[in-house]
Amino acid sequence: MTLTKDSSFTVTARKYRPQTFDAVISQAHVTRTLRNALASGRQAHAYLFSGPRGVGKTTLARLLAKGLHCEKAPTGDPCNVCEGCRAIGEARSLDYQEIDGASNRGIDQIRELNASLGFASPNQKHRVFVIDEVHMLTTEAFNALLKSLEEPPPKVLFVFCTTEVHKVPITIRSRCQHYVFKAFSLGQIRDQLAAILKDEAIEVEDEALFLIARAANGSMRDGQSLLDQAVAYAGDRLTADSAREVLGLAAGEGPMEFLANLAGGKLDGNQALLRSTLLGGTDAKQFFLEIVRLLNALVFIKSGIVDGERLELSSRDLEGLLACQERFAVGEIFTLLDLCHDLLRELRRAGDERVLLDFYLIKLHRYRTLVTPEQLKAELDKLQGGGTGEGTAPATPRAPEPASQP
Repeated sequence: MTLTKDSSFTVTARKYRPQTFDAVISQAHVTRTLRNALASGRQAHAYLFSGPRGVGKTTLARLLAKGLHCEKAPTGDPCNVCEGCRAIGEARSLDYQEIDGASNRGIDQIRELNASLGFASPNQKHRVFVIDEVHMLTTEAFNALLKSLEEPPPKVLFVFCTTEVHKVPITIRSRCQHYVFKAFSLGQIRDQLAAILKDEAIEVEDEALFLIARAANGSMRDGQSLLDQAVAYAGDRLTADSAREVLGLAAGEGPMEFLANLAGGKLDGNQALLRSTLLGGTDAKQFFLEIVRLLNALVFIKSGIVDGERLELSSRDLEGLLACQERFAVGEIFTLLDLCHDLLRELRRAGDERVLLDFYLIKLHRYRTLVTPEQLKAELDKLQGGGTGEGTAPATPRAPEPASQP
């Protein structure tokens, strides 16, 4: 992994943006194809990059442009030191333009773009146009773009980036080489953040890295932004507790203690825990989302899956769930999950949040006595079976009596 460090402060997502194809992780199926195309001079005139946010779509668009503007162009290994590479990296190249599709979505903006395509590059290089969030363009704008996309002037290349490829018209997609980008795994984000913190000489607890990587939800950029926020709060030593405070998570033992109180029938303990947790600034929705996450993991643990990385559990959470798994039956866990999901839905429109939480807290503590949908169905089947004389042959319908003779 290649890391580039500046002396002045720059947000992590920009400071550690990959500067070579080799530095890009998790997208080997894209980087290999693009490098081979550049090396052979067989690059397409239009590319469509789709995938979740923060996974490297714009980064690879820039690397593709560098490969076409490097003094060694076309090349799959741009040098990053020549004027062509540096101009793109510093956003001052006249031949490389990034356009925000959300704010330039109308037909007039696309007409202006089309009109500019006829001007050749003064450096005799490719002109590269990147439209980010291209799915935000209007139908009229897409139609205006279609002719230029179908028959572009020489040395003009389009890169369209989107998180919602299904909104891009098929007429556009069919004229592009389409590459689907993968979300990053929790481990990949954690390892990258660890390398950044090592380079910045910042101490960090393993659980803090885990919490930030999990909150990133597959987006490297989100993980790096959360890391900036956590470091700004914690300083030169990032702990799990400081990461939880920044992320708005409950204190480390809170959700696990809640489950233990449920298993032990300690309603008063959970009422006090919930009060103190909410008064401490933790959002009720966030607290019960954490409960749902633990209950989901508990179902898999009871099915024999105990890999913390796979279940996205910290070592402490995994240890706690393993200790309490025998206290819950699988059916009881599903009942708790149903109640928690109902609560989360109600919280969106709750007038008095405290009254709603008290009501559901009582329901959650009655989870062993509540009738589940499966139990209700079984009872209905039993009643229906009894009503038709279960175990006996159905009665033979009587044949109609012959009509009386006049």
